Amino acid sequence: MNRSKTASFVLLVLALLVVPAAAAADSVFRFNLMAGVGGSLDQDDAGLSNSTFQLGFSVEPEDQLLVGLRVGQLDLGNALVGESIDTSLDYATVVGEYRFTESFYESGLYIGLGVYSLDGVRFSGGVFSEEAVGLVLGISGEFLISNSVGFVIEFSGHLANLDTIDTLMMGHAGVSIHF
Repeated sequence: MNRSKTASFVLLVLALLVVPAAAAADSVFRFNLMAGVGGSLDQDDAGLSNSTFQLGFSVEPEDQLLVGLRVGQLDLGNALVGESIDTSLDYATVVGEYRFTESFYESGLYIGLGVYSLDGVRFSGGVFSEEAVGLVLGISGEFLISNSVGFVIEFSGHLANLDTIDTLMMGHAGVSIHF
């Protein structure tokens, strides 16, 4: 098993152990569906206005503490990233988040580990692909619409040990369903 497949396997095992273990009988579960913009700070051509989407699932085992899994994709479009074009970044992260209750919303800080896969078409022809392990750090805010639905917004920074790009920024907004 090569290094990137080992990293993906370790993250999957970690997610399968941590998320269900955090799910106590009285836990609140959250499912997030979000879209946004983002990009790489390492590549001038990539910019920060590329489309991205993210799905999230989290468990609230204790008040104000969330443990979750986020998966998403950042479409870097036709910008030249390294030696490739038509590039996209897929990622999966396992995060821990602490929430602060404000007067009409909740804000949060989160940190986690991730696996990142960058795929594209080489400018000279052929397929380009690389995977790496990384870290994510972010802030979030959720405005409750009802007891089971909220509007969520978050900003995240990702440090991935990819050869082509290392530093990513993303902003997402969407809906959160609590059950």
